[in-house]
Amino acid sequence: MRLSGMRAADVDDAVQDTFVEFLVADRERIIDVRSWLLAVAVRMCGHIHRRRYRRAEVPLSTDAFDDEGDPSAIAVNELAFCKLIACLPASEQQLMTWRYVEQLSYQQLGLRLGISDGHARILAFRARHRIRDALTHGELGSSLGLVV
Repeated sequence: MRLSGMRAADVDDAVQDTFVEFLVADRERIIDVRSWLLAVAVRMCGHIHRRRYRRAEVPLSTDAFDDEGDPSAIAVNELAFCKLIACLPASEQQLMTWRYVEQLSYQQLGLRLGISDGHARILAFRARHRIRDALTHGELGSSLGLVV
């Protein structure tokens, strides 16, 4: 997969997604495991490549989020997080707080919300995309001092 020009993080994602697919697949129907894994891995790499070209990555300056243990920097980070999630509905604000402040797993989020962990992952994905859209299309990024 390294020959495909993918970044190391994308390769890790493809491998992880491949094995998740293997775990949820009906293994009785898989005749040749090695061939099946290779086919799924190639498909995952294709998904990652297409995703990269469909949605351009927006590099953000991390200066606003650089906290070296400085209490004022931590306060600025907390304020920036509050401003970031302010564009979300209350339920998504709570979800993002649990996910990124309390660092709950998707399984723990699902238990708290009474939904599956897959659905919690989807809700977090949608919330992150709302924030990204607010950063790229609104004044939110410039008000936080982020370079978009």
